[in-house]
Amino acid sequence: MKNFAVKTLVIIVATLLSFTGTAMARICISDICIKGNKTTKPSIILREIPVKTGVFLSMESLQGKVEKTRENLRNTSLFNEVSVTYEPDTTSADSHLCTLEEKIKNSSTYKYGEEILFYRIVVDVKERWYCWPVVGLKLEERNMSTWLKNMDFNKITFDAGVKIYNVWGLKHKLTLSGKFGFERGAKLSYEDIAFDPKGVHSMSASAYYLYKKTINLNCEDNKPVYIKNERFLDKNVGGTVSYMYRPEIRIRHRVSFEYNYKKLNDSVLLWNPDYYYTNRTSSYEFSLRYRYAYDQRDYVVYPTKGYYIGVHGNATTADNFSFWYGNALVDAQYYLPLGKRWYASTALKLSASFKNRRAYIFDKAIGYDNVNICGYEYYVIDGQHYATWNNSLKFLLLPEKTVTLNFLKGLSKFNKIPFTIYTTLSVDMGYAYNKYKNPTNTLQNNFLMGAALGIDILTYYDIVFNVSYAYNIFNKGGFIFGVKTSIF
Repeated sequence: MKNFAVKTLVIIVATLLSFTGTAMARICISDICIKGNKTTKPSIILREIPVKTGVFLSMESLQGKVEKTRENLRNTSLFNEVSVTYEPDTTSADSHLCTLEEKIKNSSTYKYGEEILFYRIVVDVKERWYCWPVVGLKLEERNMSTWLKNMDFNKITFDAGVKIYNVWGLKHKLTLSGKFGFERGAKLSYEDIAFDPKGVHSMSASAYYLYKKTINLNCEDNKPVYIKNERFLDKNVGGTVSYMYRPEIRIRHRVSFEYNYKKLNDSVLLWNPDYYYTNRTSSYEFSLRYRYAYDQRDYVVYPTKGYYIGVHGNATTADNFSFWYGNALVDAQYYLPLGKRWYASTALKLSASFKNRRAYIFDKAIGYDNVNICGYEYYVIDGQHYATWNNSLKFLLLPEKTVTLNFLKGLSKFNKIPFTIYTTLSVDMGYAYNKYKNPTNTLQNNFLMGAALGIDILTYYDIVFNVSYAYNIFNKGGFIFGVKTSIF
């Protein structure tokens, strides 16, 4: 009995000492070393790092900060490769370490006798190519599949110009382009101009002159109806100024003001008197928009972990301030790793809009922009209010592999091509309410559901290729093709 009591006492004392030893050591970040940034200014990288020198934290917290740093830098779309590590600091000057140690010991949170361990964070990046000629084409459809089905070469816009990312190494973006074909005109924009080193306050500005000879006039049989004319049908001249407030790395508030002079061809209102909000063919539009984003996703281009909450608001007035339109959108997304190679996600969008006159151009709901339901890629559903619920299950078929193109050895920004392949199973649901009912548009004011089985291929410069077979609740299915990129 005596031996048992002694052994128990020894175990208790050893346990207490082990806890004391853990508590008696603290990690201090003594230095942040940045490598590989030939163009990008150090301040642009430092503002994405959620820890500063001189602070002390636990090993678990340090590991979390390192992972967040890697995610933040990857999401800037400035780098092809990002490596973030930590190591004991044996390179900083003794005077520097002594100064930090003295500062910590004089702080109110320091406990007498604590051991201070100095660590440095090492960030190593490989920069992308930042200057891209805008020489390409854009399919003027909701997605590639709808264009392939009709193969209408009048619905192609050719771009020519230049797009420069990371101007001056400050993450500014300059775009100067001309448009030819379906949409014609010119656009000049300069974005992400930060007013302070931390990027808390920034602004963007753009100006445009665009006109079309083909426009989406109406919706019949759940499909957009286009009209063409040798003369212009829709002309827009205007500009936008935006201010962004970023109090934390993953929180953004953006306020935008847009002015637009809109002019229509006389024939547009003859074909659809409800297309516009007035019987006049020209009007000045003023729009005020607000966007809030709380983004905790690991990779915004193709997230597999984390969540996103977005709130969008839009207020537009026109026709000498006699017409008004308002819209509010809530976007909530959640991504969850289920285990080895398995991932699940769910995303809910809720939108409501109000206006004091009927105007078809403000009634676009599901099937436009990024509001989609799998199985309905060939259709659009108009309405004033809508809800979509997108769910997917993914399996990592091929973890990231890098192919090196030896014949491009001299082009280090292009000779390594990463590939990641996922198989996906998607089940989506949605509903769009339209008070201006059209008997031929049977999808509006009805519950919609679709499913798809496909493959996603991720490669460099944030390009995602997708091919899938989709099926909807009306027993109609087909192959769907898509490409998503932020380059062009």
